[in-house]
Amino acid sequence: MPDAIRRLTQELASDPTSLVFLELGEALRQRGQYASAWKVARAGLGRYPEVAEAHDLCARILADQGDRAAARATWQRVIALAPDHAGAHKGLAFLCFLEGDLTGALPHLQQARAATPDDEGVSTALSRLKVALEGIDVLARDRASAAAVKPPAQEETPPDGEL
Repeated sequence: MPDAIRRLTQELASDPTSLVFLELGEALRQRGQYASAWKVARAGLGRYPEVAEAHDLCARILADQGDRAAARATWQRVIALAPDHAGAHKGLAFLCFLEGDLTGALPHLQQARAATPDDEGVSTALSRLKVALEGIDVLARDRASAAAVKPPAQEETPPDGEL
């Protein structure tokens, strides 16, 4: 067990009411120890159900494990508790992106950027998303224009005597 995780585990054991569970759960999640991270996060959430960061940690663990529906519901809970929570908005934008819903990702990235204007990752993702959406919009306009200039289909006239 790495020193940081050992130290955090000992700290939490000595004070189970400590918010150190957030740091420990994140360290375990980053190491791919999802079962342990989940156990720590859920125990902490049981003590602090009003702490948005606890819900966010749970959502990140769920997303890492591929449970998009549960992650989405959990991040929505975070936003109910803290409407400007950058992590929840980034998470929801990521889920929208994975599902091909670029339009749905946009407001979440905008909220995340408003909450964390110095976050270069969010700014870059938002810029790239806007370029992609502009490209989609151009394609849609081109298709609409092509359909508008397409001549109407001609009815075929049956050969004489086949009426």
